[in-house]
Amino acid sequence: MKLKLWKKAFYFLPALLFLMITGLDLLLFFVGFMPEVVRILRDFFLLSVILLLIPLQQLFPIFKEKKITLILRNIILLSVIAWAVFTVSTGHYHTLVATGSIFTKLSAFARNFLIGTLSAVLVLLLNLSIFALLKNLVLYKSKPSTLRNFRLLLIAILIFAVISSWSGVETFRFGTPFTATPFGLSYGAVLLLIFINATRTAWISFLNRGQKWRTFMLTPVVIFCSTSVMYGIRDSFIVEYSVVWAALIASFSAFLFAYSLFSGILLLLHLPTARIYDEKMIAIRSLQELSQSISLFLERSELMQKVTQLASQVIHSDFAWLEIYDARHDRFTLGAAVHLSEEEMSGLPLDTGDGISRWVLRNHDSVVANDAGSDARTAALREWKKEIGAVLAVEVRSNDRFYGVLFSANTSMYSFDQFDRDMLQSFADQAAIAFQNAHLLAESLEKERLTQELRIAREAQQKLLPRTMPRIPGVDVAGFSIPAQEVGGDYFDLKMSDDKLVVIIGDVSGKGTAAAFYMAEVKGIIDCLVDMHDSPAELLARANRVLYRGLEKNMFVTLLCAYIDPVERSVTFSRAGHSPMIWCPKGQAPRLMDSKGIALGLDSGRIFEQNTEEKCLRAGAGDFLVFYTDGLTEARNPQQQEFQEKKLLSILANRTFITAGELQDHIIAAAKEHMHIAPMHDDFTLVVVKFEE
Repeated sequence: MKLKLWKKAFYFLPALLFLMITGLDLLLFFVGFMPEVVRILRDFFLLSVILLLIPLQQLFPIFKEKKITLILRNIILLSVIAWAVFTVSTGHYHTLVATGSIFTKLSAFARNFLIGTLSAVLVLLLNLSIFALLKNLVLYKSKPSTLRNFRLLLIAILIFAVISSWSGVETFRFGTPFTATPFGLSYGAVLLLIFINATRTAWISFLNRGQKWRTFMLTPVVIFCSTSVMYGIRDSFIVEYSVVWAALIASFSAFLFAYSLFSGILLLLHLPTARIYDEKMIAIRSLQELSQSISLFLERSELMQKVTQLASQVIHSDFAWLEIYDARHDRFTLGAAVHLSEEEMSGLPLDTGDGISRWVLRNHDSVVANDAGSDARTAALREWKKEIGAVLAVEVRSNDRFYGVLFSANTSMYSFDQFDRDMLQSFADQAAIAFQNAHLLAESLEKERLTQELRIAREAQQKLLPRTMPRIPGVDVAGFSIPAQEVGGDYFDLKMSDDKLVVIIGDVSGKGTAAAFYMAEVKGIIDCLVDMHDSPAELLARANRVLYRGLEKNMFVTLLCAYIDPVERSVTFSRAGHSPMIWCPKGQAPRLMDSKGIALGLDSGRIFEQNTEEKCLRAGAGDFLVFYTDGLTEARNPQQQEFQEKKLLSILANRTFITAGELQDHIIAAAKEHMHIAPMHDDFTLVVVKFEE
């Protein structure tokens, strides 16, 4: 109870200290004299008020806001208000002492003392608030060095304020930076640290095109307001009130000016590529929406319409349609279409022998005809709709079953690229799985053959996993995954990104078809994001933001992501609630490489990112890395005893293996021997990487 009372008392301490200073000011005002020593001591106590206010900022939600657009809105609003208060009150000269008759002093008290004091407080608090909000932008996606640099800036500003007060009013008004005086050196240090911190603008990359345009258009307003305060402060009434406060306001305004100017330049440079970022985010959201549609088991007609509609949105096509293949009668029929009239749909050339659909059926490949007028395969389509300039068509296939062809078309030529092709193929692959699942569900209801249907679904899911291990100079890779039921929620993938091997292993909570569908969703999202990030922590953070909106509240996904450089033998990894990676250095005992992290889907972003840790290690020739899901360590024998990490570490310590494949076989054999005749109760996934000697 006493601690709480002291804590509450601390909240009111800045206000109490300021009122005491104001009382002293009032006394000195009517006395008409203030010694220089008193002025310096008074500035010291005014600086103490600010130091006490800084930790109290975290009590207000506005300073804990992490959404970029809201932070920017508050900075712009407070900048305009600070400029308005400063400009309006500039004409009211503030003096700490008054001379003349009692009536003259009373008039000056009302006109100068009260207005000047209130204005100085408002301008300082507004600029202090802006500085706190700028901190959130500077530290967005920050490194440890960023926080260090920002703290150095704050310390330099406080030192500059103290030296300014000690040097006096005239030095503050007319002094210059980078001179061989305490004032010049501290002033120069503040400007240098302002420049260093002003370059931290990682948040710009996470704005969409519209947000970048709006922020760029409003940046000149902030620059104007900060410039007015920064250049006007030296000749303002605030210097007469407190040199310390004037120095703080000047420093905060200078930082706002530099940060706004640098951000405006970067926003201008980002605007030409902003559309590409928006398109990729739309593609990811559409892929997520399609995955959700798959998990809902939509009716076949609804699913076909959904696939066609989302495919048109994601690559911004003028027309889109889905042709379904009837294997029994060897013909194509129209499944769904968008932006086509009833007349156009009825006249669509569906089954021409030399058309695109038959070509895709024969060659099992996609078609990109960016000049439809010169491609013989599009002749029938051009006769049907003369304004077509470019056509993109991909097959809808799952396992060995061909479901049809998904089309997108534009009136302008050369309007499709590799990204459009890949995204449309991703939609077609998801659609194929959806069609297969719908088909299996129908068979289950009609023929009660659920086991056979789930076996087919399992084969489809296995094809989402790597079919062959990549051959990469410098590393030897082996991977293995078995679901506990016909389908499961374990997932692993091996990709190359900028000459680095990216190992991803994950586990969706639960088992069975629900976990399998979310596993497919996770794979689609990771496939879209992996080439956009060179940091495992950033990749997990972006994937979490996308997944959080689509996962059910009782579902979550654990992931471990590692970026491996085969040449440098460096490993950078992050984990989101997943089992830790094991590092087996040659000639040394194996080690569990743990790092902080919570599962995907539990938090919208802020808490997840704060608790996601990225670590690095430098491996040597002959070292092994082992990635696994908890289905391995929790494998039980008939006595319900778990396999556990301890036994896994003992296998790795024996070093009776040479290649990654041999180590994988050792672990699998040991787990099966432990389980004996007990059934699997969880999915089992294992990836082994060896740095070749």
